[in-house]
Amino acid sequence: MPSKPKYREVAEPAISANQLAEYLTATPHGRKRIIQSARWQSTAVVARYKHARSAIAGCLCDATKSPSTYAKHRSALEDKLSAATSGWEKTDLEASIEALDRYNATLNQTGANKLDCTALTGSVPPLLIGGLKVRVTPDVTIAKDDPKALDPRVGAVVTMIAKGESSGTKRAEKAKTAAVLVWLFAEKHLTGRGTPDRKLCFSFDVFDGNLVAAGASIATRINNITAACEEIAHGWSKASPPDDLDG
Repeated sequence: MPSKPKYREVAEPAISANQLAEYLTATPHGRKRIIQSARWQSTAVVARYKHARSAIAGCLCDATKSPSTYAKHRSALEDKLSAATSGWEKTDLEASIEALDRYNATLNQTGANKLDCTALTGSVPPLLIGGLKVRVTPDVTIAKDDPKALDPRVGAVVTMIAKGESSGTKRAEKAKTAAVLVWLFAEKHLTGRGTPDRKLCFSFDVFDGNLVAAGASIATRINNITAACEEIAHGWSKASPPDDLDG
């Protein structure tokens, strides 16, 4: 029986929002590595913190932000941990519980307890920026009634869960880029629900305890995002494959 290939090649230029945010703060060598890993995706890589992301979204969508909702999701993760059989799964669930605890500990500090959130269901097409497909998938959407208009103001939140970022400045820049990508997502996909509002478009850095809004002055950042996308799309066909590419 043939072994599973190590990599899956993506033919058309495409990247995740997280990779794009990383690209904008990376060294030249780091940028080459990001394009390479986006074009040749490892089949062995499994998404980390998916349990935490789901649990945090569930907590955000509770209108009362009740402690019992957090406790329910934490208990469910503990049950999964007790039933886990692989070392990787156990480690990931332990990390997810830690992330959920961090969310709960900073809930009042971040202001996330004041958001009126709804789960984002179904799949959404990527954004097309500078010839590059950018996968932006917020965890929840936000709606806020506007007394001056018939339609509510709308936005979304993308959850960022990562530990060990060496540079606080770099971490903050990635969070700001992610928030602007959420704004671009809202403009493209949420207009049918209301009027997109930059103040309601956030990235949520769970371990750093920060809820970062897209803000008002984002023209320069959008220009930088567009330039980076054009650069990635242009360099896609020229990217070198991994040294251990199958065959």
